[in-house]
Amino acid sequence: MIGSFSIIAGALLLVNIFVMLGEERKPQRGMVRAVGMRRSRLIGSFTLEGAAYALLSALPGVAIGVGWGVAVVAAEIFRGWSVGGSSIEIVFAVTPTRVLNGVAMGLLIAFLAILATTVRISRFNIIAAIRDLPPGTGRRPRRRLLIVSSASALLCAFAAVPAVARSQAEQTYLMPALAIAFATPALLRVLPRRTATTLVAAAVLGWTLLAPIIRPRISDTPSMSVYVIQGSLAAFSAVFLVSENQKTLLRPARRLLERPSEPGLAARLAVAYPLAKRFRTGATLVMYILIVFVLVLLTQISGVLNASVNSAVAVATAGYSLRWTTTRKWPGTGC
Repeated sequence: MIGSFSIIAGALLLVNIFVMLGEERKPQRGMVRAVGMRRSRLIGSFTLEGAAYALLSALPGVAIGVGWGVAVVAAEIFRGWSVGGSSIEIVFAVTPTRVLNGVAMGLLIAFLAILATTVRISRFNIIAAIRDLPPGTGRRPRRRLLIVSSASALLCAFAAVPAVARSQAEQTYLMPALAIAFATPALLRVLPRRTATTLVAAAVLGWTLLAPIIRPRISDTPSMSVYVIQGSLAAFSAVFLVSENQKTLLRPARRLLERPSEPGLAARLAVAYPLAKRFRTGATLVMYILIVFVLVLLTQISGVLNASVNSAVAVATAGYSLRWTTTRKWPGTGC
């Protein structure tokens, strides 16, 4: 489970980096498109660059990962988890197949993240890119996108009904959230962008938080993927909700921001970039949320394990500091 959150945070980091690279090269991208380069060629150039980064970083990543595993085993970090002389013994074991599987999975995730980001940043107005102007936000979604997203929303909604009725954990969280998200282009047809996206993010966040209350049986599953889905949905929807309403949230600090003083200037500079680059700000916030979430989760797991060990020891010793275990049967007792 922790590895899943690490993968999500790493993918977001790649997305954020390539969005920044695309923004820095916006005038150049506009000029090459103006002289006749096709959009597919532009996507290919960025994807090739990202693939080169991924391939070059694979070998150092393998070396660092294997070396860290050797260091963890050599340091005997887990030897401190012992009860009554019994401890966890960690043995280093690595095979070429596992290493190749890890490298292949990492390259695939990196390639997909880079490709999706490249497709996104390749959609721009050529004149606005050459002049380095901010992109427009008033366009309605295209008809093809509207049809596909509406059909996907209906399919997810139909799939969500039996999943929620049967308390299927993963589908109960995922299907309603996907149905709401796919309905965004349809909402943009009738509502302002900010209102529509705020409603969608609030609905996804509300369902993620209320689903365990409405269907308590979904918490009985032993699968850890449920917590990955729940944590990811909560993090993404909360950050999206905050990103779309940054100005509203900053209204209480307006007096400080508008104050003609050094603290006011420092505050304005601090919020200027996050307000102007909402996508990058949101991706950064999601990464930090997932990191803090994993740290808190590790702390909770450690506390639960320690409490469980202490409770098991107390039950086994019946409150005494000396415990006697024997296999001999005592006459007349049957035990």
